Amino acid sequence: ATVPNEIRSMADNLLKEPVSVNVTPVAAPAETVRQFVYHVPKEQKRFLLKKVIEEEEIEHVLVFTRTKRGADRVARDLTKSGIKAESIHGDKSQGARQRALQGFKDRTVRVLVATDIAARGIDVAQLSHVINFEIPEVAETYVHRIGRTGRAGKEGTSLSIVTPDDLKLIKDIEKVTGEEPQWIGDPPTEADFAEMKQKREEMMARMGGEEGMRKKMEAMMRDSATMASAGEKRQSVAAILSKPETTPAPLLR
Repeated sequence: ATVPNEIRSMADNLLKEPVSVNVTPVAAPAETVRQFVYHVPKEQKRFLLKKVIEEEEIEHVLVFTRTKRGADRVARDLTKSGIKAESIHGDKSQGARQRALQGFKDRTVRVLVATDIAARGIDVAQLSHVINFEIPEVAETYVHRIGRTGRAGKEGTSLSIVTPDDLKLIKDIEKVTGEEPQWIGDPPTEADFAEMKQKREEMMARMGGEEGMRKKMEAMMRDSATMASAGEKRQSVAAILSKPETTPAPLLR
């Protein structure tokens, strides 16, 4: 699994001489994968996704989102517009995930919308397209995503839908891959990147800088642990209360 830089930084601050073990280095994208990027306003993303699938006549595509709710929403919108789509993520039952994946492999499902965790292990022969509906926050994840296409010497295509908020993530991806994707339409200008950098700096300032962000993340982790503990206690109480009362059998009959 990949570790975001923010988490790595927090671990370095909290742990004493932590050791990092990398099983395999992050590979560069295969040369058989063509990478394209669309730069659009956030409110046009869903419209563009449908338009690209229809106009490019894409018959088989894996679409990535960051969240489970986002995957469901994208699949629902595509299906309503006449494009058969299914979502796959951790909240789905094992049976539902298997049916969605099998439908995608059988090509009865045209679009499979997945989160990164749910997509691990997915291996579909001759997958022609991968679309990043949402750009991953970890650059290495991008490489893993687009690696689902362009296999066994076949050509594949990666399409990424980028909003102004994603420009820094695209820069991070370029550093990891050592490649610059082809922009479709007007690429962002230096002014766009400068504006995004300013917004990020303003957000960091509101949070109290890196130290403030670290404290907030620590607080969130403590809150999550507290909520999990409280949830376990509620489940234990509920289990006790749900047990039917039983009358002990008499010793003498």
